[in-house]
Amino acid sequence: MSTPIDTADEVLSGEAVAIDVQPLGFFMRALGALIDMIVGWVLFLLFLWLRTWLLFAGIVDTSIDGILSIAAMVVCFVVVPIVVELALRGRSLGKLAVGGRIVRLDGGAAGFRHAFIRALIGVLEIYMTFGAVAMLSGAFTARSQRLGDLVAGTYSQRVRTPKLVRLAAVMPPA
Repeated sequence: MSTPIDTADEVLSGEAVAIDVQPLGFFMRALGALIDMIVGWVLFLLFLWLRTWLLFAGIVDTSIDGILSIAAMVVCFVVVPIVVELALRGRSLGKLAVGGRIVRLDGGAAGFRHAFIRALIGVLEIYMTFGAVAMLSGAFTARSQRLGDLVAGTYSQRVRTPKLVRLAAVMPPA
């Protein structure tokens, strides 16, 4: 009787060859998301500071203050993550720091549709709940996928591998 083989982390290539790839672990993914979340909030605070400065300088009227606030939220929490993920081919500042990359379930590169879905659902699960929903879904899925990943059909793949240790062969002098 043979033992079952765990194929949860295998990706099939076009030639039906199993490629062994490793998803990014839960804690590394959470650390990368925390870095991305801090960058988003800092950018949002800079937009709020700019809006306040424009209001006090008299450049912008108070009637469009609400519009500027909503525009700042949309830019910081939806547009910037989409643009960064597309420009860096599935990576962001947090993913660069922890060595991850967003890919499709078949191992291919994620596109605009994937980034758009992940960013829209990310507003709900990351920014509105301070990451609680993303952490719960990541803790209970095999590849640490958050809801945005489950809907978009993506996951975070480990792209950085540990360095190989070079062993120097020591030969006797004779």
